[in-house]
Amino acid sequence: MSSRELKSRKKWYVVLVFLVFSFSLATKLKGLGEFSFDYDEIYSIRMAEGSYGDLLTAQRYDPGNPPLYFIMLKGWLSLLGEGEFQARLLSVVFYMIGMVAIYSGVKKDLKPETILIVLVLYATSILIFAHARYARAYSLILCLSVVVFFKMVDFLKKKDFNLRSAGWLLLLCLVGVYAHYSFVVFYVFLFLVFLWELRRSKHRLERLLVFTCFVVGGYLPWIIFFIKAQVSPIMWWHKYKFGQVGKQWIGFEGWLKVLSNQVFESWRVEFQRLLVIWIILIFAVVLIYIYKREKRLWARSAIVFYLVYFNVLLFTPVHLVFSDPRYSIFIFPFLFLCLGVLLDKVVPSIFKNLVLVVLIVCGVVTSKNYQNGLWENWKNMALDLPIYEEDSVILFHPCYLAFSLDYYYKGVLPMYCFIENTEGMYLNTWVKEPKEKLYVVIKKDEEWRIDLLMELKEECGVEEKLFGNIKMVYLKGCVY
Repeated sequence: MSSRELKSRKKWYVVLVFLVFSFSLATKLKGLGEFSFDYDEIYSIRMAEGSYGDLLTAQRYDPGNPPLYFIMLKGWLSLLGEGEFQARLLSVVFYMIGMVAIYSGVKKDLKPETILIVLVLYATSILIFAHARYARAYSLILCLSVVVFFKMVDFLKKKDFNLRSAGWLLLLCLVGVYAHYSFVVFYVFLFLVFLWELRRSKHRLERLLVFTCFVVGGYLPWIIFFIKAQVSPIMWWHKYKFGQVGKQWIGFEGWLKVLSNQVFESWRVEFQRLLVIWIILIFAVVLIYIYKREKRLWARSAIVFYLVYFNVLLFTPVHLVFSDPRYSIFIFPFLFLCLGVLLDKVVPSIFKNLVLVVLIVCGVVTSKNYQNGLWENWKNMALDLPIYEEDSVILFHPCYLAFSLDYYYKGVLPMYCFIENTEGMYLNTWVKEPKEKLYVVIKKDEEWRIDLLMELKEECGVEEKLFGNIKMVYLKGCVY
């Protein structure tokens, strides 16, 4: 190939990389402020309303959420102002930094077509897309997992110790562990991976161990606070309830849905389970084969990280704790990196171009599955409710749903817990006093579990409206 052809090819490659970045950013910004916050996002906003002192000392929230993301969000909103767009924009920034980190980490080691494929996978993932537009810490954790991984590889493979690199890496790790517990899990597995990869290099192992001691030391204040809060909490709500434990796992078919952007959702569940198990096993065998012939530390480490974490997650009881894929969002960049290494090793360039085209088409076709925001539309529900209406009340089950509606609702209708107040909310429990109209707020498809609601529906005039995954049941003219 002549120098002119090489120059022209490089030019087109730069243009395509720019287009992928631009398209990815544009799709994340489109309609960013047009859909309602959900419960978790409202929780973030409410926490960010606290003072920096309260956030740092955990007086503002339960210890199930380390403080750093809320502190960052508070500072961000103080600069840009409040609103759905402004709050979610911070997550978009973290997402784009993560994308840049992936590109920077592989640009010298993977072929141009492969790099484009990895970037397109990152840009079109349904889970990453959703949480890049979500005012929670998940996009930050996604970003940090990529940045810390490549920084750690660079830090460990160099013969000479670099104090500045170590300091920046330590700061990034502490940002992660003080932002969300999932980063702690990420770091534990990353530490085990490097422990394995560097087992034959004594001085690099020592560097890893000393660095990890500094990470643990920096995290120690929060560890001590958390343990104290479980043993003797200052406030009753300081005790972490471990609410995610015992939630229903999404299963193999759920992971297939997430990884394929819901392409196989119409298939029978049994087929989905078999398909994902076979794909995982075949992919694992191929990766192990490539791993044995791979020399680059980052590629070997990415393969081991993916194989160990993902298989532990799927085939052990760990998934009963990390039941939601967003708790493991950091696995996605490693999956994409593994695919990149695989394609670079075994697939010719012409077929990689075909793969790239197919991925772009699939990304566009499946984009309708996740363009409309997340799960709850509290804003429209609040607009649908009257500001004032005599002899009417709003009832919630579970009671914590009131926390979300209360953010948007500007009216004066009394609010009560419908049946019980197990979450210790600031509302009283309804005593079934006669009212002309009841507005009952419940989760979608949960009404059959609520005996009292089913009884009232038989006695009253009924109208129902859906607001995402939340249902409003209007009961009028009830006979008690």
